[in-house]
Amino acid sequence: MAASSAESSFCIIDHTADLALEIQAVDLAAFFRQALRGMAELILPAASDPPPPGFSQILELELDAPDAEVLLVDMLNRVNLESSLANTVFRELEIDEVSARKMRGRARGYVTDQRFDIDIKAVTYHGLEIKKLENGRFSGQILFDI
Repeated sequence: MAASSAESSFCIIDHTADLALEIQAVDLAAFFRQALRGMAELILPAASDPPPPGFSQILELELDAPDAEVLLVDMLNRVNLESSLANTVFRELEIDEVSARKMRGRARGYVTDQRFDIDIKAVTYHGLEIKKLENGRFSGQILFDI
């Protein structure tokens, strides 16, 4: 399964006991947004649980890390924890600030009565990479332990 917009895209990759997202994005902020959208699609596809108008749940995020990969894993694990605790699907990410070492913004989502299709145990560092390409776009892959 794949999804794209004018600015970026993600593709879900099957892997034994894991799932991965391959992400292409115009910039680091778009990369983070696609990572969150992809994770939401893994846990509960939008087709089976269409989001209501507006998002009732907001998760404030302010994270620091030694590099963009650790920052991404920290952000996704934080959102995954909140999703699991409150049966909330976070489908949008507003970013106020993002760099290779800092991210500030908010995830927006909604509480659902649907069961998640999969439970993500953790976002992993295995095979994780975020590459800035010669054309200025970003490309990478993220592995989820299910």
